[in-house]
Amino acid sequence: MPVETPEGLRSQVLSMASSDPSFDPSLVTPSTAFSASPSTQAPADEAGEKQHTASPSRPAADEPASTAGSGSSSSRPAKSGSTAKGDGGLKGFGLQLLGSSQTRLFILHSALLLLGLGVVQPLSGLLSYRAWRWFLAISVLSHGYKLSLKHGRPTLRPFPAALKAWFVPVATSTDFQYLLLSFMFLQTRPMTLVVVPIWVLALYHFFAYASQHFSSNPLWVKYGADAHRFLSANQGQALVFNAGAEIGAGLLLLLGLLTPARSIMLTFIYWRNFLPARYNTPDSSAYHRQAWGMLAERAAPVLRAVPMLQVPISYIKRGFAAR
Repeated sequence: MPVETPEGLRSQVLSMASSDPSFDPSLVTPSTAFSASPSTQAPADEAGEKQHTASPSRPAADEPASTAGSGSSSSRPAKSGSTAKGDGGLKGFGLQLLGSSQTRLFILHSALLLLGLGVVQPLSGLLSYRAWRWFLAISVLSHGYKLSLKHGRPTLRPFPAALKAWFVPVATSTDFQYLLLSFMFLQTRPMTLVVVPIWVLALYHFFAYASQHFSSNPLWVKYGADAHRFLSANQGQALVFNAGAEIGAGLLLLLGLLTPARSIMLTFIYWRNFLPARYNTPDSSAYHRQAWGMLAERAAPVLRAVPMLQVPISYIKRGFAAR
């Protein structure tokens, strides 16, 4: 139905008044005459009401942004703090699971014992190689951790005096030398004589910890106590055996120079650095000298039969004595 405008209504009223003298224009009320005007203005008023209603909502629309902004700015430190707290909590929880430093070393030594058995097992060459890689990696970790416990972290100031003062006692320790040994053979084929000294040392550490913490365990009372007493009684012989294994590994490297799998650089470093260091280190010097003496007795008949072998042997002796 078409909506009449106020001008049209006025013209109708005037025409009716002119045609009928008795017609009273006052009988037509403004509400009747202009009843259509609210309907025409309703969309604008509704739009105005909508705008008025929407205008208070703008701060509400902006509120999440400001809240997000302020919340993000206020929550970011809380988030970073909570993250840091969470990380610290996880780190502390992990350390609590591992226990003390002795417990961590016990776990590492136990892993070395199991992996060492995996290296020498004859069933699978692939398993032996993987166990060999893991054995050397755990050896690096365990000996590095013991170095950090004994000597702490190196300081660089004043450089190089502080670093030298830290390195001198470290270089003469068995842990550093076995750390170097593990690094040297990390990329080579498995060699049982390299595993032996590290494995024997881990075995002694394993039983030393077990004797202190599992002394009341029935399995320890039945089996472990006797094994621990046997190892303690033969510790000197075990260390001489370790020295012999280290020397034997060097001899195998020399023989390996005659094969396609030779490693000239590894052999040079082993004979130029590792064996002389073990020969002169206070912890292992006596056992290496004893092992070399036993080897000289065994090799004496061969040296008398082949005198030309005295030349390389005398050269090696001079290299060891120069240290």
